[in-house]
Amino acid sequence: MSFTHQKFQLTYCRCEIKSKYGDLLATAHDHGGIYKLDSAEQSANITTTSHAPELWHRRVGHPGNSIAVHFKEAVTGCNSVPATEGTCVPCLQGKHHRGPFPKDGKRAANLLDLIHSDLCGPMENDSLGRSRYFLTLIDDHSKKIHVYFLRHKNEVSKCIKDFKIFAENQLERKMKALRSDNGKEYVNNELKAYLESTGVRHQLTIPYTPQQNGVAERTNRTIVDAGLPKAYWAEAVSTAVYLINRTPTRILNFKTPEEVWTGRKPDISHLKIFGCKAMVYVLKPLRLKWDSPTRDAIFIGYPEESKGYRFYDPQTRKVFKSRDAVFMETAFLAQLKRNETNVATFELAVPTDDEDDEEPQTASPTARTKIPETINEEEPQNMLRKTTRKPKPKKDDDYIYYKINAITHENEDEDPQTPEEALNSPQSHLWKSAMEEEYKALMENGTWTLTDPKANAKVLKIRWVFKTKRGKDQPTLYKARLVAKGCTQIPGIHFEETYSPVIRMETLRFLISMAAKYDLKIHQLDVKNAFLHGDLKEELYIQQPTGFEQPGKENQICKLRKAMYGLKQDSRAWNSKLNSVLTKIGFTRSQTDPCIYTKRAGRKIELLAVYVDDILIFSNDDFATSSTKNSLNEKFHMKDLGQVSKCLGINFTRDWKRHTIHIDQPDYILNLLKRFKMEDSHPVRTPEDVNQKLDLHTNETETTPIFPYREAIGGLLYITQISRPDIAHAVNYLSRFNQNPDIVHWRAVKRILRYLKSTISLKMEFSSLEENTITAYCDADWGNNLADRISTTGFIIFHNRNPVSWSSKKQPTVALSTTEAEYMALSYTCEELIWLRSLASELDPTSVEEPTTLYNDNKGAVDLASDAGFSQRTKHIDLRHHFIRQLVEDAKIKVKLISTQDMIADALTKPLCVAKFQSCISHYGLVNN
Repeated sequence: MSFTHQKFQLTYCRCEIKSKYGDLLATAHDHGGIYKLDSAEQSANITTTSHAPELWHRRVGHPGNSIAVHFKEAVTGCNSVPATEGTCVPCLQGKHHRGPFPKDGKRAANLLDLIHSDLCGPMENDSLGRSRYFLTLIDDHSKKIHVYFLRHKNEVSKCIKDFKIFAENQLERKMKALRSDNGKEYVNNELKAYLESTGVRHQLTIPYTPQQNGVAERTNRTIVDAGLPKAYWAEAVSTAVYLINRTPTRILNFKTPEEVWTGRKPDISHLKIFGCKAMVYVLKPLRLKWDSPTRDAIFIGYPEESKGYRFYDPQTRKVFKSRDAVFMETAFLAQLKRNETNVATFELAVPTDDEDDEEPQTASPTARTKIPETINEEEPQNMLRKTTRKPKPKKDDDYIYYKINAITHENEDEDPQTPEEALNSPQSHLWKSAMEEEYKALMENGTWTLTDPKANAKVLKIRWVFKTKRGKDQPTLYKARLVAKGCTQIPGIHFEETYSPVIRMETLRFLISMAAKYDLKIHQLDVKNAFLHGDLKEELYIQQPTGFEQPGKENQICKLRKAMYGLKQDSRAWNSKLNSVLTKIGFTRSQTDPCIYTKRAGRKIELLAVYVDDILIFSNDDFATSSTKNSLNEKFHMKDLGQVSKCLGINFTRDWKRHTIHIDQPDYILNLLKRFKMEDSHPVRTPEDVNQKLDLHTNETETTPIFPYREAIGGLLYITQISRPDIAHAVNYLSRFNQNPDIVHWRAVKRILRYLKSTISLKMEFSSLEENTITAYCDADWGNNLADRISTTGFIIFHNRNPVSWSSKKQPTVALSTTEAEYMALSYTCEELIWLRSLASELDPTSVEEPTTLYNDNKGAVDLASDAGFSQRTKHIDLRHHFIRQLVEDAKIKVKLISTQDMIADALTKPLCVAKFQSCISHYGLVNN
């Protein structure tokens, strides 16, 4: 009995699966009446290819039939002529056109006698590797193409040097000539000196006639004109190069560039259709017991450095490589999303020398593949290809990649990288206005004076930085900023110290607690162009901004009188300037946190918190606040934002009747959920699974999972440090696996995101209570880390019962007992308490008139902290931890024993069940909206 469906024939009597062309794709065996497919490795040995001409036509990149007939002789692993018999839509979309200049009729006599080069870019979008340009290097003798992806034009010289070293080592021949256009990236002193020193002639094409540079320019024109995917153009370029170098060419007597370059016929049995869907086998060490052994991915090319394929995983939004996969060469992401069978997909056209226009049709059965051992491992990094084809633009040409890009992020327009890009863009008038506004601010501030160039004086280069600010329900703002290239500054000559403080979040929460206690109003100020106000001690010079040169003084340079953005010392200079102004108007700088300033007059209180150019004024006197604003506005350009509602991404909500202040970060959390595609995830009630024990992942496998792990941890850390102590342990614990995370670690990160989604309405409440003290809770989890058995410390500290400081941290050494682990936790907590008591003595002295109570649930540790007696069981404890005894003796700290049931810091040391977790965090000041 047999059943045929969509080109596949299932023969039950023989347990075989075949394509419509008779190719054996897989076998299965009877297991209790159920046929089970053989493993990927076994099936891969059955067949590696199909004989369909249409399938091979698409795999090798749509060659013309006059070229296709030579494939079987030019390569190995191709069992069919990749020609077409009907209509091939991608071939029609990519019709050839003849250039206005004839082809170069002669070839160089030997390899490396002549190398063509050209630079293309900037592309509209950054590549996955954040490149914006690609550089072609083509050997004239073999027509072998190499490509390098660049972030900046100034990397061209380095790429040419790298290519020369690589090629000469591979071929044991010397590069003799380089042919390029007259671009500045080629015509510069650095490249000129290098080529002259190595004996390479530099041939320049006639200016403004790039077509005369033969192969290289036509290659770039074809790839760009084909309408490459905006976010994945580099992947398409790399694959195009890979195919072109393995395509027979008439000028080479129908040999491939790869064969002429290496002396070996390339094996193409592993080729697959670019952009097709694949099911990639996941090795057992990389999945959980009940996980599927495969994952869906999109095929996007071939790795240069090893055997295998490159895939894009839409679920994790990352690129990875693997050697074992099932390719569905009739399925594309566009078809899966739209449920259509004839969606035009992005195809890579291969050049023909006779420029014929055959019209092939498409066909591509599924095949399970194992990579042949002859795949070239010595492919140079990235390659491009020669072509004379100019496809007509069509909406669906890059539909696959548009869909992939839509999964990862919204396709927003890129900001210009240079003034030329800005002034040639559709928004040129807006960018020009922004540049003029920035230049006006620099002039009004007296940032520089013009002077004649001085001998031996280093002139720093400058650049424009453009940024589009899109606010919700607000008009788009176009910002331009002139910055110095501080990377060229010399230490000891152009700058000394660069450190500049920012306020600690613990300090900010302490101030908010005081504001709730004493009904202090919180006003917000923003300093415009803050870094331009700093005074410079060093003698620095910069270029005049291009387009803003003073008439008749074009050759002069700018001597800086004030700091500007980009300098190493810009932030320090601004902080020093602000400190000088604040002290002159009567404020005193805190010795505990240098970003806090105080001014008191009787019962009048003014407290200033500074975070770079954001200033918060905490005050109980409106007249004093107004006076401070006026004084600052006389010195700087200030923007008065009134009573604070949002600062540093933190929402502030005030309830004057209840004397409470709430802070939360719902916008940041929502953006984080969207960023990692978790906004529709199922909610959970705790951030950690109480039964899950994680260990370091050390398995080295060919299929390496790539997750945005560190990116997610970084985003979660910011939330933890501001307003969410309930996820502190989960985030700190998972950050220990940043180096080599596995799928189980990534799932744990996603669980935190699911928890945040279900608790996004939680706010941290600061209330006004009669109690005005500092209290702390401290706990430790002994040896629960599977990797090294080091314990975890957790503490939370309250001012007036409002949470101001918390931490979940791995201890520095292994503890030999629970008592030792708890004692080390007490010591670490006391370090924070000493700092916090010092801060309180400046800001709220009444809160430290009595010893600070520190609660712990281990009797041995409490006794050890209160008694300086000697014990054989504790003699090995490091002396640094015994300083707590001195604090107890000095009546600064009072250690008290508390029951384990009442230890609210337990949630900061380990995962807990729902009931215990909710009980702990109910004391953290977290309330629902």
